[in-house]
Amino acid sequence: MQTAETSPSDGIGFSKARFEALTDEIFAFAMTLLVVGMAVPAATTATTSAGVTWSTAVYLLIPPLLWALRRI
Repeated sequence: MQTAETSPSDGIGFSKARFEALTDEIFAFAMTLLVVGMAVPAATTATTSAGVTWSTAVYLLIPPLLWALRRI
């Protein structure tokens, strides 16, 4: 007996698990492009190095948090 996990869907030929893996790969690739394209803001006289460090930490934590929430 085939389950929904192993049986191909109508017409496409992908199982649910393969489709989920494909969407995970696309999401990971898009997040990688976003992270690579991020620039650290330049420090000005009004911005301290602690402020730049804090904003960089927030930018680096948001994608993993979104990924973790997506997996729940």
